[in-house]
Amino acid sequence: ETIKRAAQNPAVQFLFNKAQEYLGRLITPAEMATLLWCHDHLGLPVEVILHCIEYAVSQGKKGFSYIEKMCMEWAENDIFTLEK
Repeated sequence: ETIKRAAQNPAVQFLFNKAQEYLGRLITPAEMATLLWCHDHLGLPVEVILHCIEYAVSQGKKGFSYIEKMCMEWAENDIFTLEK
């Protein structure tokens, strides 16, 4: 399902590709599902999710549990734009 979404949606494909670039490795289907959950369920735009990943990596945190938790915190604090 996640790969199908990526093939049909350029924004999702961009999210997956940039996430892999930032992390320096391929992401797993479970990690793809986590990114989609952050986008679909939490309502975070692609650019905010990518900024979250970029920040996590800059802090030496490449684990998806950390990235997911940070996305959840940003959504709870109404951080839905790069400006915020």
